[in-house]
Amino acid sequence: MERKIAQKEKEKKEDHLRQLAQKAREERAGIKSGVDEPEEREREQIRHEQGTRRQRERNLSESGAGEEVATGKTARAPTLANK
Repeated sequence: MERKIAQKEKEKKEDHLRQLAQKAREERAGIKSGVDEPEEREREQIRHEQGTRRQRERNLSESGAGEEVATGKTARAPTLANK
């Protein structure tokens, strides 16, 4: 009797874990699970804005470095040859 109860509990846990794994796969794939909370939309918008800001900063820093190299204004530590 105890074995049957233990087996049922084990199956119940496995089913729960299977559902969690499926939900995680769907979220990673971008499939929504029907529940669309305003908080979730807000978080997604913030993530998008932050990603855009980071990309803009990267572009600016890369273009700034390119301009320095092109104009010969790179910051170098003095060497024996330069002294």
